[in-house]
Amino acid sequence: MPKWPIFNDMRSLLVVASLVLSACGGTQSGAQATSEPSAPTQKPAEPQSADDKLSQAQASTCAAVCDRLVQCSASDAKANLSPQQVAELNLEQTMPVAVDDCKRSCVIKPLSPKQLITARECVNGAPECPDYLHCLDAVNKGA
Repeated sequence: MPKWPIFNDMRSLLVVASLVLSACGGTQSGAQATSEPSAPTQKPAEPQSADDKLSQAQASTCAAVCDRLVQCSASDAKANLSPQQVAELNLEQTMPVAVDDCKRSCVIKPLSPKQLITARECVNGAPECPDYLHCLDAVNKGA
């Protein structure tokens, strides 16, 4: 399986995410306070710089890449691990954590516009996971 530098091993990512989740006791949701909307006190938003737009594009692309990457990782685990090992991964809870971890890792190193375009093409164009991972290798090489 081709490797993507962010993840040395997809199974390790899910195992680590599972361990983190169990150590933290899961996520907790607090009650949200409802209040009457107030009149806007902020001044209108200033036009975004090119760097801001590129950062937003990278965050959006990373979200799509990570969603698909974790799905592929889960599919790989289901195909190659025993049912007991898959159950231990607790994919329903660990996958969202793995996606969040992936997104944080993905936005650390700025990607070029060409890399972002290639990554989007990977998400939208490679129907099978092995092809998807191979496509992502091109992103890492600076496509």
